[in-house]
Amino acid sequence: DVKSFEYSTAAFGSKPSLAKCAAILKTEIENRYSTYSAIALIAHSQGGLVARRFIAERINSGQPLSVDRLLTFATPHQGSGLASLLKRVPFSSQQADDLDPNSEFLQALAVAWGQAKPELRGVLTKYVVAAEDAVVGQVSAMGHWSPGYEVIGGVGHKAVVKPKTAEDASFVIAK
Repeated sequence: DVKSFEYSTAAFGSKPSLAKCAAILKTEIENRYSTYSAIALIAHSQGGLVARRFIAERINSGQPLSVDRLLTFATPHQGSGLASLLKRVPFSSQQADDLDPNSEFLQALAVAWGQAKPELRGVLTKYVVAAEDAVVGQVSAMGHWSPGYEVIGGVGHKAVVKPKTAEDASFVIAK
């Protein structure tokens, strides 16, 4: 089965924090997919942070976790320089603040993820970097928790999750 999870996102205005988005993801999984025993989360951009927050909270609280795979595409695991600029602009969203490399959200997530050690607890994790990404830097997208990352050339931030054929690298990696 393939299902999508969407949440309101924007750099400006009143949008839910990434922590709140993780709580919404938790509600969706617990209520819509409670009978699933093996869930693979495939996330793009800040969605990877939302997924990691959900996974870390479940593991660290000792709650059952039906997610056994996480694949993130162009996720700013270590923040985004663009977010650092945006948070100085009036009316920037909480999500923009959360993506700042020095944000409380990212610092807390790094600690929680380190404590959870998802890969040791059965959650296979892979990070995908878009080589031409002007939004999320390559180092940030690689994550720093494992050597499990792939770099795809010739694609940017959005194109990395929009394969045109079944032969495109992003589709092959997800498959």
